[in-house]
Amino acid sequence: MQMNLFENIKIFIEIVDAGSFAQAAENLQIHRPAVTKALQQLEQESGVRLLQRTTRRLYLTPEGEEFYRRSKPLLSQADDLLESFAPDRPIRGQLRVDMPIAFARLLVIPHLPDFYQAHPEVEIVLSSSDVRRDMLRDGLDCLLRVGDLEDGDYVARSLGEVALTTCASPGYLARYGVPATLEDLQSHLA
Repeated sequence: MQMNLFENIKIFIEIVDAGSFAQAAENLQIHRPAVTKALQQLEQESGVRLLQRTTRRLYLTPEGEEFYRRSKPLLSQADDLLESFAPDRPIRGQLRVDMPIAFARLLVIPHLPDFYQAHPEVEIVLSSSDVRRDMLRDGLDCLLRVGDLEDGDYVARSLGEVALTTCASPGYLARYGVPATLEDLQSHLA
């Protein structure tokens, strides 16, 4: 199979869509002989004549009609594939995320309007819970959690350190006392 097969298919599709070699060359901004050569290579590669040409018109052969019908979506898929990896393309799609309630409320939700403005083609389905979730069973793309990764089936990346503090109001401490050890917390409303 030749290296420029997709380019030749693209030129063939443009010839058919434009209705002439000259218009296809102009649309693709290439020289007319390059259009002719691409069609010849494609016909040689496929082993069939794809177009009948007269001085006034182009006609698709039955094989050309089939080739056109089948190659147009193929080329579109190839273009989509390449575009999906382009570094400057906007991100898009749905992202299902679960995170601790406090993280969602304090760190993520306040920034969602700015995120949506910068990435209008992204839909975030956000759930927040403080219990362990099964990503596959729950249909999640991403989990944010505090602590060590317990399940070896997942890949984890540290996003940073979080300092946790246990706090109590003066009224609570006056009523229940000040805990002196971690074990003391078991008898408190913590």
